[in-house]
Amino acid sequence: MRAAIEESRRFLARIRSALPCASADPDELQVRIMRRAGRPSIEHYARLFRAEGMPPAQAEAEARRMVAADRELLDRHPTRS
Repeated sequence: MRAAIEESRRFLARIRSALPCASADPDELQVRIMRRAGRPSIEHYARLFRAEGMPPAQAEAEARRMVAADRELLDRHPTRS
């Protein structure tokens, strides 16, 4: 449990260090963050949800939903040349 919390803290610190200006569209900000810091995996989301107290099966399903949502968001905002 402790290792999962520490890993989540490191992940959030990386994301916060990569934040672009605050005046942009929130979806665009999230896309930039994922492109700079990397996308969370199913396992990362599942560990986070389990650490928050969610049952394992529900955490896995929610993690898969989150990864699909991340993929959809990235598809809506293609990279600029």
